[in-house]
Amino acid sequence: MLKLSPNIWLIIFRILWFFGYSRNCESYKDIKQRAKKASSKLIKLSKEHDKIILFGHGVFNRLILKEMISKGWKNTKKLESKNWGYGILEIDNKTLERNI
Repeated sequence: MLKLSPNIWLIIFRILWFFGYSRNCESYKDIKQRAKKASSKLIKLSKEHDKIILFGHGVFNRLILKEMISKGWKNTKKLESKNWGYGILEIDNKTLERNI
């Protein structure tokens, strides 16, 4: 039997997931689509409220970050990867009005 540390198993399964193995769970392709929808929802909410907050998890947070940056948002505090880490995204009102 192959004995590896939990971190090594995590890396192996994450790589397999990125390459399409996702039986019994959400695929990488699906989660990217969900991140795109989430970023649109966040932009809509940011038009209605001065500040918003999103609590999320690792890979999904990074996918949302990528989408938001592609829509003109600035990463003013880098998203931390440690537990309870956070990032800050900002956009000026003129750019916000042009995007959506």
